[in-house]
Amino acid sequence: MNRRSGLFALLHRMVILLVAFVCLRQFLTLEEEEEGGGLVGGYDGSRRAAPAGALPHEREYLEAVHELLSGYSKAGKGRLRRFYSLLGIALAAAAGVPVAVAAGAPAWTIASLGGIAVFAQGLEQLLQDQRLGVESHAAAVRLSQELRKLHIESGAATEFRQRAVFQKFVDGVELILDYHGSASIEALRRQRVITPADGN
Repeated sequence: MNRRSGLFALLHRMVILLVAFVCLRQFLTLEEEEEGGGLVGGYDGSRRAAPAGALPHEREYLEAVHELLSGYSKAGKGRLRRFYSLLGIALAAAAGVPVAVAAGAPAWTIASLGGIAVFAQGLEQLLQDQRLGVESHAAAVRLSQELRKLHIESGAATEFRQRAVFQKFVDGVELILDYHGSASIEALRRQRVITPADGN
């Protein structure tokens, strides 16, 4: 009876540590995004507003960039949160195996913990949340930086100079999209799911 009570106490502590780990990683992810470009939540009117003197097609392009930035930010946060959640589950399940063995738990309990750990690890490798989440986060930060530079440089530019400033902005955005799009495709191309048959 004492052994069973001790097992439950250990499992309870493991669940608490798992929840604390996931919450901490989510908090750190939000902090990084706030430092990188203020990407948490929506955007206020001043950030979405086009520079004074912007032409209609420039305003349309800016709106499209804002939508892309918002999409990258949400995708990055979602993928990284899922990655840390799966990692926490895998660690908790793997750590529970020796505890279950020491407590004399049934064989099916030990096998279930090992299966959960392998499943969580394999799912993460299949989804590639860590790599793709980091790529999305980096793209959102770089797009946010390009938007800030556009507003700063356009503020003191003449009407003629504004066209050159905006073209520079467009070139920068297209380079960002090309780079991060290629990096995401490469990450998916290199993915390899480790199965129990691999022996690892």
